[in-house]
Amino acid sequence: MPLKRLLLLVVPLLLTACLPPKALPSDEVLERTALASQKLSSVVFSVSMSGTFMGFLSNDHMGGHIDLQGVLHDQGNALETSLSGSLIGAMSGSPAAFGMSGRLIAFNQKEMYVRLDTLRLKPERPDVPMEYVEPFLGTWWHVQGNAQSGVALSTPDPTFLKAQTQALTVTEDKGFEKVDGRYHYHYDVTLNREKFAELLHGGEGGTDIDDLKATGEVWIDAETFFLTKAVWIVEDLPTDDGRLSAIFTVDLNNHNKADPVRVPTQSKELTPSLLAPLFHPDLTLPLVEDEERDDTDRGAP
Repeated sequence: MPLKRLLLLVVPLLLTACLPPKALPSDEVLERTALASQKLSSVVFSVSMSGTFMGFLSNDHMGGHIDLQGVLHDQGNALETSLSGSLIGAMSGSPAAFGMSGRLIAFNQKEMYVRLDTLRLKPERPDVPMEYVEPFLGTWWHVQGNAQSGVALSTPDPTFLKAQTQALTVTEDKGFEKVDGRYHYHYDVTLNREKFAELLHGGEGGTDIDDLKATGEVWIDAETFFLTKAVWIVEDLPTDDGRLSAIFTVDLNNHNKADPVRVPTQSKELTPSLLAPLFHPDLTLPLVEDEERDDTDRGAP
């Protein structure tokens, strides 16, 4: 094929590949994103939150951050994440600080594995002596949520994913933006409290978030319609003890390509009897060298 004819064929293709796709109305984009999220089997996520708390008492204030990185499967019903966080400020007129790091693996509300790696409390709480906490550090603990164990589990809700696309209102279409070489729809948004309440209450609505006001930005892949990033700002949210302001950044990637969630190869059973001395210091702390579970090569339940 002559070079001139080859160029006439290739150059238009290259130019077309560099052009953004045809822009769709924001309502249609969000509808397609909601459909894409329903087909999402897995995703790698990172969440970063920083915030401040101002108590109704003038000398109560806290500031800090929480970071999570992990994998969601089955619409959020299976999760594996590392987490770390710290808070610093003053409570009741005295300096206070808190720090922790660990890992969490959870499946629905049936099974959970927890590993607390570090825990720092300043000042130390007399009702939770560190000598009771230290034997639990660095070990995977298995918690079974059922009537026999007497433990009720609260695991991450699939609402986490749905709220990112199904409970927002677009306030400004900022056009296309290239992220990692791919075109994305970029919107300024606000949280739709009514839709969010419906998600929280299983479609029955609710009035317990009337004071929640959140604004933010979202980035949606223009080809796959997967959400890849969201930033949310919550300002001056009233609580029982004061007012909270926070900023959340959520990054999602490896859609439908994330590694599976697997249980730890070894863990120990965490029972109410082991935890009792933390809440009743007059009791003797049981030995934590209990029989280990062997979960080698065991996948999600």
